[in-house]
Amino acid sequence: MRRTTMAGALSIVVLVALASLAFAKGVALEGKFKVTATVGANDFGIDPGTKTKNTYKFKCANDACTQVKLTRVDAGGTYKSTLKLSGSTYSGTEGPYPYPSCPDNGAATFTVDHKVKISDDDGDEATKISGTAATKIHDCDFASFVDYKVKGKLK
Repeated sequence: MRRTTMAGALSIVVLVALASLAFAKGVALEGKFKVTATVGANDFGIDPGTKTKNTYKFKCANDACTQVKLTRVDAGGTYKSTLKLSGSTYSGTEGPYPYPSCPDNGAATFTVDHKVKISDDDGDEATKISGTAATKIHDCDFASFVDYKVKGKLK
């Protein structure tokens, strides 16, 4: 019985090691993704569930693709950031960028904390992503945050 348990435990260790190696060889998070961002909690008065469209363009910043450059395009402009891989999540902060829509402070800024996971792939590259984008508005009395859930598909 003990020998069977040891063999089973060793099998699990080997499978986990192989899975980690496969992930390390990796699926690249590169290319343009058509992204839908769904509004969640916010203090803007935007109805939760409201959807916005973005384009996310990812480019591996190193051979292992443990860092990616993200260029996000929405109706307001083009924004860049670097996301780092930790576990299975790429995360990083965009900005600060000017937020000219603040009615009480023309010098207000915003940042976006991104958390992105590959939700599907073709073996070599990501084909679908999911995650969150937490927007924070700084130095604006009108509003201070909007949280989004994001889902995207490779174009």
